[in-house]
Amino acid sequence: MLSEKRKPKYPLRITNARTEGFNNVAKLVQKRAYGVKSFEMYRLRYLNACA
Repeated sequence: MLSEKRKPKYPLRITNARTEGFNNVAKLVQKRAYGVKSFEMYRLRYLNACA
């Protein structure tokens, strides 16, 4: 029993790092686009940053 390897709690190493990265990009674009009145311009800046 003591010689058995411990099984990981989550066998698949899936993280939410990609989602967190997209959120950070969105926050950065939002800071840089301060004063932009058009949501379409914000959307285009975000899509350009994530490409």
